[in-house]
Amino acid sequence: MKWILLVLSCVICVELAIKSGLVKSANDLVRILKKSLQTLASSKISDHWKEKALPRYSIQIIASSLRLFIIMFLCLSPFLIAVYLSNRMFWNFETLLYQPLGLIGSTVLTIAYALARNAGK
Repeated sequence: MKWILLVLSCVICVELAIKSGLVKSANDLVRILKKSLQTLASSKISDHWKEKALPRYSIQIIASSLRLFIIMFLCLSPFLIAVYLSNRMFWNFETLLYQPLGLIGSTVLTIAYALARNAGK
């Protein structure tokens, strides 16, 4: 039963990551960080305009980071729900997650499902 929960959690995690735009949010954060670093490093932009631009970048970075955190929490929620349900039914699912076999299994399952899903497109 533990392995069924693990497979379901991995599949739902990948689906949530794809549907929620996890990669897009991470790319948006990287784009904002690059723009702010380019602004800081530029010798063509005066300190006055850097002082005006950097607070805007800071707000964008905070908003993007918060969005990314929420999406990552949403993607990990199937595992949290599985642990909660297994504790209620005395299956001890979290012990599988902490064991090397469970960690390797969840990693392989997640990567295999993500690759199979992308290959199907």
